[in-house]
This record gives sequence, C-alpha cells and structure tokens, in this order.
Amino acid sequence: MRILSVHNEYLIKGGEDESRKAEVSVLEQYGNSVSSYIENNSKVATLSKTAAALRTLWSRESYREVRRLLKQHKHDAIHVQNFFPLISPSVYYAAQTERVPVIQAVRNYRFVCPNAMLYRDGEVCELCLTKMIKTAAVQHKCYRDNAAASATATSMLMLHNYLPTWQQIDRFVSVSEFVKQKMIEGGFPAEKIVVKPNFVYPDPGVCFTKEDYIVYVGRLQVEKGIRTLLAALPKLSKSVRVKVVGEGPLEQEVIDCTKQYNIEYLGKKTLAETYSIIGKARALVIPSLWHEPFGRVVVEAYAKGTTVIGARMGGIPELIEDGRTGYTFKAGQIDDLVDKIELVCSNNKRSTEMGLEGRANYERKYTPASNYAMLMNIYQQVAR
Repeated sequence: MRILSVHNEYLIKGGEDESRKAEVSVLEQYGNSVSSYIENNSKVATLSKTAAALRTLWSRESYREVRRLLKQHKHDAIHVQNFFPLISPSVYYAAQTERVPVIQAVRNYRFVCPNAMLYRDGEVCELCLTKMIKTAAVQHKCYRDNAAASATATSMLMLHNYLPTWQQIDRFVSVSEFVKQKMIEGGFPAEKIVVKPNFVYPDPGVCFTKEDYIVYVGRLQVEKGIRTLLAALPKLSKSVRVKVVGEGPLEQEVIDCTKQYNIEYLGKKTLAETYSIIGKARALVIPSLWHEPFGRVVVEAYAKGTTVIGARMGGIPELIEDGRTGYTFKAGQIDDLVDKIELVCSNNKRSTEMGLEGRANYERKYTPASNYAMLMNIYQQVAR
C-alpha cells in the first residue's frame, strides 16, 4: 500500500513523534510505500500572530501541498497524526477532493479539549468535553495560559464542529479505550473509532540484570506527577534509590531533593541511554496527575523486562495488570505510592518475575508485528 503520513512535529519531541516514526518504519519494513508531509512547530516563531492563527483555522498551504502529493502518486490512504497548529483540518478536505480515505490518529484530547489535555490549574477539567461552544477555555486561558492562543485553539474546534469537517474522517485511531470513551462523550460516533495501542520499534531487548533503584522518565512538570514522587522520598526506606531522567520547569525542585534524599538527577538522556537506565531498574514509576492517553514509557519498560508502578489515570490502568506486571496507585496519594514502591523494592524475586511478565505482555501486544497487523486491518477497512 502507499500511505501519506501527515504530521505537525512538536517543538520538544515526545511520545507522539516517536510513535509516528515507529509506525512509518514498520510500514516500510513490511514493503509499503510511505510519503510524508511534515511541519514543525519551530516555524511558528517565524509567523506573525495573525498568520499563525489563520493557519491554525485553515492552512491553504497544507491544503495545496497535500493535494499536490496525492495527485503526484496514487495513495491508498492519508494517515494524519497531528495537524495542530500549522497543518490544520484543511488536509481532510484535500483528501476528500482527491477521493483518498482519511485515518486520524488520536493520541491526545485535541478533538474535545482546546488544550488537548483535559487538565488545567493543577487538576482534571472536562468543562468543554461535551460542549460545542467551548468558551470556558478562553475564560481560563487553557492553552499556554494565554487568552489569544486559547481563543485560536477554541475557534479552530468550534469552526470545524460547525462545518462537516470531522465527517471527512473515515477512522479515528484511538491510542486507548479511555481516549475512545472521551471521544464518544464528546459526540464522536463510536462506530468510527478503533483502538490501536502504541508500540516500541525497534525492540530494545530485555535486560535480565537489575540494580536496586526505581526510575522516573519524563518531563518534569506538574501534570506528570513528579512532585508526588518527590513528596514520597522522605517516607521511603533509606535503601530505596530513585533516579530521574528528563527535563522541564520543575528541574530545580528535583535538584534540591538530591541534597537531602537518596535521589539522583540524570537530566536529559538519549533514547538508547534511557532504555539502558529503564532496563536496569527494579521498577519504572509513572505518577501522572492528568489522564495520560496511553503512557508509551510503560511499554518501553515492559520491552526491557521492568516492572511498572503507575497512577490510575487515563489509559495507564489499561496497560498494567495489577499484581502481575506491576502495581497501580491512586494518583496524588503519596502513602499509596510509597506502599507500592516498598512492595517492589522489598522483594527482588517478585519484582523480577513481574518484569518478565511485562516482557511477555510486550511480546503479546506491543511488538511491531502485532501492531502492523492492526494497522493494515484499519487501512483495509477504509480502502476504496
């Protein structure tokens, strides 16, 4: 098959960018042809505020370029990963004009929430979830804590809720059942939404040699729950070591804790270095306070044979078989997190067994081969 992959890259690369890259790689590995239309958020800084806002609502540039690419070669489908903010939903109309089916990845809450997170001011927020008119997002400056930017993101959703834009999409590919349910609550038709999890490619390989530490990997920001982990430090046994990989606005708080507790701040690491650190850990901790749509780092830990301790938020509980591949805890509950960390660190034999169960889970559900089969099934469903 020939697929056009459309993606607006983030300024700071994250799970969505990695997941799109993995999909393209596995499609090509199995002999498919993938052409790409890519924009990068770095371009926003070169545009006036008015020009950037207009492109968010309707990008003529993206419409023309996607039509050109679809005319240049016959494509079986266009797979839109992220269209915000530079590409815009105009690409759906380009695909419709060229009679090419549209697949839309859903790895966040962009279709039902102007800031795409269902989270603001330190807590989960669903004020706009079921509303066609989402003015609360402007009132609360939900997107980048900026009224103008929030107005642009809100206007984009309201415009395309009013137009028949979302009807141009043949399949929404949700990253978890949780996200699918939020899409349905937001008014999207259940019969058009399928669930396909992210996967890890290439397989980083299991690590059988564990060291006595737990690790956090991710952005150092409030919604990721790093403060919950830091607050747990004084309550943990002195023998429990913690390592933190990542960067972000709460970096100094992490550094300050290294002066008092058994925690090591490693900063930003390459993907290969991160995999090595995860692989040697007794457990990975994912203490999120927001509804993580999926939690790609969980699957990465499973691939390395590492146990996972995760907050019961968003799609995370779908990934963790409690007591088998890891443990879940109530988000923000420090004592609950401490109990789960102590459970893992006090029984090396059991934590190793759970890590191997996680690896088996990866091999069953999150390999390139299994994901490729799901992806091809989706493409074939919409083929014209």
